Amino acid sequence: MEGDYVENSMLEKFGFKFNKRSVHTGRTIMLEELSKLIEAVPDAIYYDKYVDAIIDQNYLLKRSSSSRKITASFLTELYSLDPTLSIFRTLLFFWNRDEEARPLLAMLCAVCRDRVLNHSFKEIRSVELNTEVQKKQ
Repeated sequence: MEGDYVENSMLEKFGFKFNKRSVHTGRTIMLEELSKLIEAVPDAIYYDKYVDAIIDQNYLLKRSSSSRKITASFLTELYSLDPTLSIFRTLLFFWNRDEEARPLLAMLCAVCRDRVLNHSFKEIRSVELNTEVQKKQ
């Protein structure tokens, strides 16, 4: 158990997440919100800029302050929104380089941070690959 804790805490420094609770139980990786947020603050270098854009500036057009706070919390859980962490910084690096890859980039980042999604990703990908093979036949 202690070895897992040490390994997990080292990985958390890069942006991986190992909490028991999961945003993914909401059944979304919030791709649309992430896209709008990155577009709204493309040059943000601090976590606070993203949170300010969601909560105070309401760039995601949420109806209430409560829903803005929940959205900020969920996006933070899924992506960290912290450019000082390697995982989110890598997402940002590739985001504008290939628009078609954005859903996969978001998924990969979320897989690193969401425990339920991480454990189910292999099955999800397997179903997707099987569907592609069936379409080709």
